Amino acid sequence: MTVEINKNKIETFEERLEDQKTLKSELPELSQRVEQKLAETVQQKTRDLSRAFAKEKSYIQAWTHSESLKCKADIRNETGTLEKRLSENLQNKIADIKRILHGAESHTNTDIAELHDILNTARKEIDGLAMQLDNIMLKLNKLTIGSCHLKWMHVLTTDTNGVVTFGSKSELISAAMTGSDVRIQLRDYYFTSVQNLQTVGDNICGQALFHISKASWKTFQENAYWWSLNVCTTGRVQMMRYYVGNHVSPSTNFETWQIQWFVRENGPSEYKHTSGGTALNGYLSDLITNVRRGADVRGVMESLGYTAKMDNVQISDTGNLVVGQAVWHVSQSLAPPNIEFQGNDYWWFSNFATDGGHYMSRWRIGEHTSVGATNENRQITWYTDTCWQLAYQHDSAGNEFLGSLDKLRSAAERGHRVKLMIGDTSVEPEQVIVRGGHVNAMIISKVLKANSNIKEFDSTGVWDWSMVTTTGTQTTLKLRVGEATETADSRVITATAVTWFIDTRPWRKVLAHDKFGTVTSGSKVALTDAVKLGARVRYIMRFDGSDSTTLQEADYIAIYGADVGANHVRSVSIEKTPGSTVELRFQKNPYWWFTIAATTGYVDMSRWTVGEHTNRGHNSQTAAIEWFVN
Repeated sequence: MTVEINKNKIETFEERLEDQKTLKSELPELSQRVEQKLAETVQQKTRDLSRAFAKEKSYIQAWTHSESLKCKADIRNETGTLEKRLSENLQNKIADIKRILHGAESHTNTDIAELHDILNTARKEIDGLAMQLDNIMLKLNKLTIGSCHLKWMHVLTTDTNGVVTFGSKSELISAAMTGSDVRIQLRDYYFTSVQNLQTVGDNICGQALFHISKASWKTFQENAYWWSLNVCTTGRVQMMRYYVGNHVSPSTNFETWQIQWFVRENGPSEYKHTSGGTALNGYLSDLITNVRRGADVRGVMESLGYTAKMDNVQISDTGNLVVGQAVWHVSQSLAPPNIEFQGNDYWWFSNFATDGGHYMSRWRIGEHTSVGATNENRQITWYTDTCWQLAYQHDSAGNEFLGSLDKLRSAAERGHRVKLMIGDTSVEPEQVIVRGGHVNAMIISKVLKANSNIKEFDSTGVWDWSMVTTTGTQTTLKLRVGEATETADSRVITATAVTWFIDTRPWRKVLAHDKFGTVTSGSKVALTDAVKLGARVRYIMRFDGSDSTTLQEADYIAIYGADVGANHVRSVSIEKTPGSTVELRFQKNPYWWFTIAATTGYVDMSRWTVGEHTNRGHNSQTAAIEWFVN
């Protein structure tokens, strides 16, 4: 009923708009008054429709969550029944086979014929059960297929004083605390994601950490520093700076900006447990199944009002424990109604476990100094984004097992995100490079764990980075956090079986241009319009003379007139593996490779030694670039 009323309102409004346009053409002297009235009407109708939509959305969310739980319960019952039938069936067949074989040293043709009959019957019954299981999987897919096409939704705008001019703070907080992803727009031209969020009373603050100092919208400064933000719905933005590879901060300051907040839901929670690990809602087995199928995982700690995306997720050998690692968080403290970086800052690495364990390791930014390791128990609600599918699986020699390399490579080259399941760990690479028809994945959002306990960090504080190729080759790089020092076992080459996933969310190519910025398909307007609606952006760069293409996500975006500058800061220098036409590996004495790719074809590059404040070169090139949005 509400939807029909809203439709009528829209139709009525469109009729009024057309009448006013006609009036404007006939009576030019009334143009100014008409335009003013139009603006007021549009604002009012937007507010009315936004409220109505929010109400409808809450009804739909409640219904969807309820129906999802009921459907999952039905599916669990069906699966349990099938598992029981399968077990009984196999036990009966085994008993029949044992009866025939028991005590006989030789068997007649009749015995062998009976064995064949038993096995053929068992095979048919198992095939029948497999078809029923396929139907169950179709039901599961129906639960998630709609959510995979959800768009980013603008839920809040605050002015420089934190006064709400659109939406509501409560809707943003509700979305964040139920596992939604969050993006922000600062002023009219700056867009990025937040890595973690925490509530402060009726407000919420998020850390946006992936920035390097710039001289302009498309060039870096010569003396580079990390530029991290703490952004709050009060309108206040704290800016914290540390020189790359150094624990020296040039400055910290506060400003007040107009801020827009966008959210995208990930679906209902998968599992919730007490601080002692006792299940409250859902099933741990469902969480484990989703991790094995490539799902994104987000943890929410209601007692802290805190939420973070897990950068990598590990399943224990026993299959009864999940540990999510959140890497990108900087030390902060409450300063109601805001949250602030606390100064003398450190990385706050966290391992969250489904037995309630929360293990923390702290290391100063820019130096190898421990600030302590502790552990606590937390009640956690785990949310999963299941919009992923298997694209390719190979053994340790790179031989195809499931899917196809073509499917993986094609999806990557159409802008899709990629994820890897390596052994018992799921992780998303920061950069994907296609070379010689094979896919190379760079993984740097990972901190080394203790050998004896997957919940604990290695006490020496070590980055655990990898380059993984679809040939089955994995090469590692282990560096002490805040230093340029590699560990004794830093560079290890292993033959690794890997399962590769691609996300099923729709990525649209909205712009392609040559190295001079000449548009070859799409338009710059389509790109900037999508960015202004909260879209994530991925892009492929092709440089002259290179035998590879590089795909990465924009860590933050600046709009400058008709153009866009996309910054990517989570990449480390690599080189061609000697003797291979497809594989890549980390360089010796590696450096950060910061880039700004512009829609003019200009790509600015700044290089700084990992763990040291040493400039390794600042230059620019041109590249043909394809731009994708979701």
